[in-house]
Amino acid sequence: MPVMNGWQFRAEQRQDPDLSEIPVVVLSAGEHLAEQMQPLEIEDFVRKPIDLGHLLRKIERYCA
Repeated sequence: MPVMNGWQFRAEQRQDPDLSEIPVVVLSAGEHLAEQMQPLEIEDFVRKPIDLGHLLRKIERYCA
């Protein structure tokens, strides 16, 4: 993302009452994702490289 990274986006998203309850699934190759997710109330993550079936199951879980 050219203006901010995903962690910055989530911090901004949480400030907007209309957007803050939207579940977030992070796609990342980064380390320590579970620890980084907790303070930002991120629902889940998928590691890169992405397995499409795994990603779709996560999306289905939070969009059902």
